[in-house]
Amino acid sequence: MNRVYDAFIQKWRVIAVLMILCGIAGAALGRALPEKVQGRAEIAFAVDTHMTGALTDIESDRISGVMEDVIKSIPVIEAVCKTNGRCETQDFLSCARLRRSYDRWILSYYDETKNPQEIFDLMTAWVKASSVALQDAKQASLMVTQYDRTLEGLSSCLSESVAIPSNPICPTDPKQLQSEFEELVSLRSEAETRALGVSPALSVAPPDLSRISVEAADRPTGFYALLGVVIGLFLGTGLVLPQPELEESSIPESDD
Repeated sequence: MNRVYDAFIQKWRVIAVLMILCGIAGAALGRALPEKVQGRAEIAFAVDTHMTGALTDIESDRISGVMEDVIKSIPVIEAVCKTNGRCETQDFLSCARLRRSYDRWILSYYDETKNPQEIFDLMTAWVKASSVALQDAKQASLMVTQYDRTLEGLSSCLSESVAIPSNPICPTDPKQLQSEFEELVSLRSEAETRALGVSPALSVAPPDLSRISVEAADRPTGFYALLGVVIGLFLGTGLVLPQPELEESSIPESDD
């Protein structure tokens, strides 16, 4: 242990020089990387608690989580690329980062293109496509709620044991009643599929294109400089540490 300590004391300058040189090389590499442009867009939302009642954190997270699934879904991204015409679905997903901040979802998009207008167009297409998808899903969810109410009334009609139901809204013909019930069940199933799990209490703000921003992304110069310093430390340590000496063989020499 003393030998290691003495080696560090005697050759600390070698370690320091290597750390500085590697740090400079890392910073240079960070600046040499292609410049990236960052686009930023957001979608604001709210939940009508008069419709849902008080929500727990888990219930609130579920509503916003379903919203996330919609706005980053393949159909939405395909609509973005179809409208814009200058992207591929998987390329968009690999460049995009989505995060939630209180009552809004924020999309950050990084690209090495030198044309900020292309990024702005992509952000615009995403905001519009997401808004349309969410509104369509909400309308379908409202239809599911309406179908549930109607089916509840028809269920009570089906449970009537007399020939002429006492409820005036019930069809008097049992076959007609059964047909309407089956049709409503089918329509409800279709609406539920289109709703994508979106809550009817979800309220999405209209697209606000003024909130879209495009700017040069920060270069990772500091990160690469720090990485270079760490590499320099390991290299310097490996050079100055004393190498273990090979022990002499204890095998006795032959008398021959």
